[in-house]
Amino acid sequence: MAVFATFFGIIAGACYIGLSWLPYDVAFWEHRYFVQAGFISFLLMSLFYAIAIFQEEKYPNKYGWAFLIFMMILFPQILVMIYGPRSWTSPDALLLQATSQKVVVYSQILCLLYQAVGLWKLETRSTTRGGLL
Repeated sequence: MAVFATFFGIIAGACYIGLSWLPYDVAFWEHRYFVQAGFISFLLMSLFYAIAIFQEEKYPNKYGWAFLIFMMILFPQILVMIYGPRSWTSPDALLLQATSQKVVVYSQILCLLYQAVGLWKLETRSTTRGGLL
């Protein structure tokens, strides 16, 4: 599961790099593609990491739950992105799409920070016992 998660994480990261190279006002359709591919890849990454965490006895389940909670923020955004009003149709539609994207991105940052700090604490505690996993 962690291998699948890593695969989708790499795709999501590459898409985020593509977003920075092709901003909305320069290359609309490419930007839109990278947003969609990046968010969907990140959703799959979160799912596979959650499953991997729940399967690993030595890894606390709270980190898997953090990914699942994050998915409850990300999935509705994906639905808005695919089925919601198109950003080019009105200023209100653009505001909805852009704001919901920002909520997801800041939630991603917090989720990954929580994961990183948690792993660092687990590894720090377990180095005297020969490592976590």
